[in-house]
Amino acid sequence: MHAFSKVDGSQSLDLQRDALIASGVEENQIYSDLASGKKDDRSGLDACLKALREGDVLVVWNVNASVTSTTGSNTR
Repeated sequence: MHAFSKVDGSQSLDLQRDALIASGVEENQIYSDLASGKKDDRSGLDACLKALREGDVLVVWNVNASVTSTTGSNTR
């Protein structure tokens, strides 16, 4: 199970990380971006997508942020 979370500069990843861990995601499988949706550097999302394999489960904290983040990304 993998997870992706994203926050802008005014938010904290701690709440998201804790909730994802409580849902069963291992901490080393949580990928995060600390950026605005307008920035091109989405290294956390890119790493998460590269780690996914057929049959994997992807957990996201906020679907809207994740959908916005995939614009222009190479997804599987």
